[in-house]
Amino acid sequence: MSAGDQTEPVQDGSGDATQMERIRGLLVQVTADMAGHSDEQFLDELRRRLDDTGIEVSDQTLGVLLEAARGSSSAP
Repeated sequence: MSAGDQTEPVQDGSGDATQMERIRGLLVQVTADMAGHSDEQFLDELRRRLDDTGIEVSDQTLGVLLEAARGSSSAP
């Protein structure tokens, strides 16, 4: 990483979010960014962003998140 890479949230208070709030926020972002992409591409991007933030979830939870993103506009 270079000295200019962003490794922490920029917005004040973002570090105060619970893990579930962080997952919901990522899900909203990935859903918007990956509209029109395959489920496999969606999951790859969601996994990458979860890894980037240090959040570990099971494959079963990833499936639930995919269903939430693809099946409705509400996050878990």
